[in-house]
Amino acid sequence: MKSPAQLNSVDSLYHFKNIMSWSVPFFAYIFKKGGMNINASYSMTSFIRYAVAYVFITSGALKLFSDELAQTFIRLGLPFPDLMLYVTAFLEIICGLFILFNRNVKNAVIPLISIMIAALLLTKFPTIENGILHFAFNARLDIVMLVLLIILYRSSPH
Repeated sequence: MKSPAQLNSVDSLYHFKNIMSWSVPFFAYIFKKGGMNINASYSMTSFIRYAVAYVFITSGALKLFSDELAQTFIRLGLPFPDLMLYVTAFLEIICGLFILFNRNVKNAVIPLISIMIAALLLTKFPTIENGILHFAFNARLDIVMLVLLIILYRSSPH
């Protein structure tokens, strides 16, 4: 069997067709009505919760354990940068845990929305002078997280 580096385009196309021949029917079976219903709002909301929780828990932990990320955060020019670093990291971890365990999601999302807006304004918005496409590229993940947080806020019962 050839290693991935040894495959040429004909081999790659053959393997792609092989994968597609079994994976499309497999996933169609899983997501059809009798299996997992991908259209169910509960399962989509849960998936969004897990993804958002993962992002914020890891982001908060990195703020505490990565010197490079901490220095970048401190250079933003915020008042009391050390305190703001710890408060932000604490909020990201705690709110991420609340979202992960589906507890007070609506209340946990509010500080995270504030953090995302601040991140956009402090780190991404200054790049708009390089052009709107450059800004859109740099801000894409922050904007996606902001949209997901708003979806969680609106879909939470209380």
